[in-house]
Amino acid sequence: MKKNEFYDKKVLTGELKLESSDRNDIVQWIYDTHLVEWYTTYLLKQPLDAEDVEDKIQEIFVELCEIPQQRWNEIYLQGQYAVSAFVTGVIHQQIISVNSHIWKKYGKHHEKEVIMDENFWEDYYDEH
Repeated sequence: MKKNEFYDKKVLTGELKLESSDRNDIVQWIYDTHLVEWYTTYLLKQPLDAEDVEDKIQEIFVELCEIPQQRWNEIYLQGQYAVSAFVTGVIHQQIISVNSHIWKKYGKHHEKEVIMDENFWEDYYDEH
């Protein structure tokens, strides 16, 4: 596994055994393994105490809790590494995609609209 300079705890997906396909057991296992915190901070390239990082992690846990039990049953049958892969896919989609719930809630307000008026184009041509 790659080193994450923003989160110092180890991901324990190989050390902790997933006991059942029950959604509560799976979410507890995900929490205990530190997978969400590790991968989220890795993708964001920010520590837990950076702005909105913990909020985004909580949003990911909410998203995982809303996954139907039937889906967890299907993934669980493939093994705990399939559960890990599924969770990292959810995290990746939520953090990276501009269509995700998290991006719409947290990322959109950080973008600044650039107005390309005459002053903008004058400055642009002066620099280039």
